[in-house]
Amino acid sequence: MSVPNRCILVVTGALVMITASGCFLFGGGGGGELQETAAATAAELRENPMAAKETLFRQAVGIHDEGDLEQAIQFYKQALKDNKKHAPTHTNLALAYMQMGERDDAIKSYKKAIEYGTQDEDAAYNLGILYMEKEKWGDAVQAFESAIGMYPADQELRMALGNALVKRKKYDEAIATYQAAIQINPEAAQPYYNLALANAKMKDVNLDQVIENFKMYVKYAPENAQDTGRVTGWIEQLGGTADGME
Repeated sequence: MSVPNRCILVVTGALVMITASGCFLFGGGGGGELQETAAATAAELRENPMAAKETLFRQAVGIHDEGDLEQAIQFYKQALKDNKKHAPTHTNLALAYMQMGERDDAIKSYKKAIEYGTQDEDAAYNLGILYMEKEKWGDAVQAFESAIGMYPADQELRMALGNALVKRKKYDEAIATYQAAIQINPEAAQPYYNLALANAKMKDVNLDQVIENFKMYVKYAPENAQDTGRVTGWIEQLGGTADGME
């Protein structure tokens, strides 16, 4: 029931995708020189505080976009010394930590970004993903619900929330959440698959409903989906047929 991570780098007035396929760990540079460089840049711009804040932030974004996470983190930290409540800096710092696998630091930074009013839905989404990785299901539910509050028509967020609710064994709520995801885009296959599994976990299982959900998954699954044969086998084992799935 996985949902891919969304990797967004916040830039003033724009959003830049780090990668097209997900979060990856990039190599970093030497720590001592990087700290000195960030400090020197701040010193040179200290006479113009507003320019210093913006320049450090943009430099950090550029370095981050190039994949040098350790140096980007140093610049983000330096920028935050002059502007502790700058939500985009906290958001990007959290993303850098997330990409490095530093979950606890990433969580702290995403919480700061949200505290200081970020309008980036991916902050709450990624926070939820981090909580899922740490098996803190309740915290994940809260994070995804927060993101949905800002973007209620986002199907991916609904899916993520449904997955967290399944982990908490709140199957009724998970089913309602997957159904809401289907309403956003009825031709997306994955919500039907997750809905079938959630229905199958109910105490009073409605096999007809499970079969119907699996049929809808097969109907809308991409042509290159590798598990449609397996799902069709499940349908037959449960007493259904593949009729009507085309």
